[in-house]
Amino acid sequence: MQSIASIDDANKLFQQFLARAYNVVYNATVNVELPNWQVREALVLAYQATILEITQGIQTLLDAKNGRSAFILLRSALEAYIDLKGTLEVKGYPDRRELDFIKDRLRVLNEAKAGHNFALGGLMTTAEADISDQERRAHELKSRGATTTKIKDRFALAGEADMYSSVYNRLCAASHNDPGEIAWRHLHQDEAGVPSLVMFREANPIELLLLLDTLSGIVVQSAICVQSLPDIKNDGASIDQLGGELTKIRKQVAALLKSLPSNDADDPAKDL
Repeated sequence: MQSIASIDDANKLFQQFLARAYNVVYNATVNVELPNWQVREALVLAYQATILEITQGIQTLLDAKNGRSAFILLRSALEAYIDLKGTLEVKGYPDRRELDFIKDRLRVLNEAKAGHNFALGGLMTTAEADISDQERRAHELKSRGATTTKIKDRFALAGEADMYSSVYNRLCAASHNDPGEIAWRHLHQDEAGVPSLVMFREANPIELLLLLDTLSGIVVQSAICVQSLPDIKNDGASIDQLGGELTKIRKQVAALLKSLPSNDADDPAKDL
């Protein structure tokens, strides 16, 4: 493994690893053999496919020097990973997520039925029947023990509660156009205090490091989760090898950050 002497070196190493990991996991996923398609297994694979699509989108943004927009996609990739783990590890998780969808759907349908929101005009004529169908399905799910979940609950169920209050919290600021985030992305003052508008501002090296580290972890760990399904037949050895390689890279980067001056090696999560 190549040595690294700077954060830029670490980012190059992560980018090379991520490109390789994407190809390995994509090939393992697209060629998967699943003899008995059950809801749980099908959903896990669908979340894996979503993660891969988002990863390709993030790589495209990074290639276009539009790294800050990549953080918005990273949030979606992280949510897909959380739902993949929840579906795999928590009994009844698909029912919970369907009930969440129905709750939101009923809110829209009831507004359409009221007839005040003309943007929902296409739903107005069938709203009453659709509401009845959705309520019937919700009753069925609840009878099986399903309850609605908030995003914080989903992280906890997946065993990733710490990520909710750290990385995910910061990613939401980018996705929700937090004023501070927008100012940081698009407003700049020169030494004389004169403001200017900036577009396509690249992520700084520390931010990029956390993005690449987080995304690499999502791609590899989601593949390891998929590999654990009993009926999945793919190249598990290659995926296990990726996990070991990622661990080594992270150890290298951690050692590098400890060796740098504090102003160069601040906690990446603080900036992201």
